[in-house]
Amino acid sequence: MVRRDDPHFSVSKDRKNYLRDWRFLLQSFDKIGSIWIAADTIIMWDTFNVKAFEIVNHTMAEYLKGLFEVIWLGCD
Repeated sequence: MVRRDDPHFSVSKDRKNYLRDWRFLLQSFDKIGSIWIAADTIIMWDTFNVKAFEIVNHTMAEYLKGLFEVIWLGCD
């Protein structure tokens, strides 16, 4: 899920090039940052201060994946 004003996700061909999909958050969502999940690894990015930290935890990764699926249903 990404903000509508994020230039990295404005070109639809990127979806096919990177074999990824995304949904746009509501226009009123004005927070910055990013969370990536790959297998059991969670990477939380502070995109404003260019810092990140990594958590390797199966339970939390699965929880966040499930949470994203629930939120995904509410995004367009």
